Amino acid sequence: MVENPGLLKNIASSYRSRFNTENLISPRLFENYIIQGKKRLHTVDIYLEFRQMNNREITIMKMIPDRKLVENDIWEFYTVLQDLKFKAKGIIYYEKYNVSKRLIEQANNCNIELKKFDLMDAIRESLIKAIQVMLPDDNIIGDPFWILMEVSKQEGVEKTNGNYIQFETRIPLFISKRQAK
Repeated sequence: MVENPGLLKNIASSYRSRFNTENLISPRLFENYIIQGKKRLHTVDIYLEFRQMNNREITIMKMIPDRKLVENDIWEFYTVLQDLKFKAKGIIYYEKYNVSKRLIEQANNCNIELKKFDLMDAIRESLIKAIQVMLPDDNIIGDPFWILMEVSKQEGVEKTNGNYIQFETRIPLFISKRQAK
């Protein structure tokens, strides 16, 4: 269990906000979750489960806040993952300190992903994803209707700027892309 709940709460919140933008089927996220292993009970910091392409995907996360990640953290987490009755992806989040190449190799050998968490980067990434959903590009299919949006050039590339074209107080809707063009 995490001594500093700030990291756990921030990461859980970050994943929950992704649920809204990534069309996951039946996502479930639990904090400080107790799982029965083959040999004993384990408490994991975050348990994440969702369906993708008809497969049940499970990720178990461990938080290392306010201190340096050490070799024993990886071995303990690896032991938990091996004791589970199902195959799960393992992620260890750490906050402040850099990780040595030796620890990265050890985590890779144990199929554990190491991720440094920075709250400002997570907020920035979440905001960008939210804006991308609101600002469609040429690859987005109108569902159920197509609309006209203003575009502006940014770095030589035309991108939508978020303004819908309207006539008086109405926004025209089109059944097809061809009709909108």
